[in-house]
Amino acid sequence: MGKDTLDKIYDTLKNIERLLENKKTYDFRFEESNTLEEELFKITTKVYYDEEKLKQKKGLRKKSSIRIYKNLMKEYMDFFSTRMENFQIEESDNYGMILFKKDNRYTGAVRILTDLGYYRKEAFYNLTKNLVNECLRYGINRRNIYIIVLSHHNGLDKEFTKKLIDKGIDNSQILKDENREILEAYEKKHIYNLNSYLKEPDKQVFFLGAHIHPNLVANSYFNNEELKITNYNWLSNPMEDIINELKRKN
Repeated sequence: MGKDTLDKIYDTLKNIERLLENKKTYDFRFEESNTLEEELFKITTKVYYDEEKLKQKKGLRKKSSIRIYKNLMKEYMDFFSTRMENFQIEESDNYGMILFKKDNRYTGAVRILTDLGYYRKEAFYNLTKNLVNECLRYGINRRNIYIIVLSHHNGLDKEFTKKLIDKGIDNSQILKDENREILEAYEKKHIYNLNSYLKEPDKQVFFLGAHIHPNLVANSYFNNEELKITNYNWLSNPMEDIINELKRKN
């Protein structure tokens, strides 16, 4: 191997070293949250962040959805248990619900979804029907079921949106701040259509974020940026009311 070839290899390695040094990554900092919505979003983001870190460390091809689900469920149950000390908190046998139990009786249920990626369009209605039927097994009244969706990102369908609000708009456009009224109109209609299954869906189903998504925020820490969650303008702020309602249902 000649000197010129060795010099080229050396230069290439030095360039790679420089690129690695310049690639900035951020450690996830779990700072104090201003709202319960922000805290819920952050603990979800932390699970995705830890999974991405593990994936890179072990050279895995993709994140483990099973591990993410288990870790999210643990974090969500801890989130509620610190605020509902007199309740037992369990996971349902099916459909990933958090169940609340007091005096040996189930009193309410919460299902938290990162997004509606698996439940776009009418599939969300079918999921809700299944959640209600699952709760009936535990003796939980349909008025005591809450569904929280953290993000609209990855859960929209252009044709379905047009069908609901008679307005055609791209998925990426409807999530922009200037189109929030359109998004809220779509959301209101989508939630209203759950009235066949829930007693008062507008008081039981909530979307928190528009474009912001826990997985996107987690990935930003590995891509030379840091998407901010603090002081985000949430679509709704239901968490305190939900917890208070759950406490009353005994």
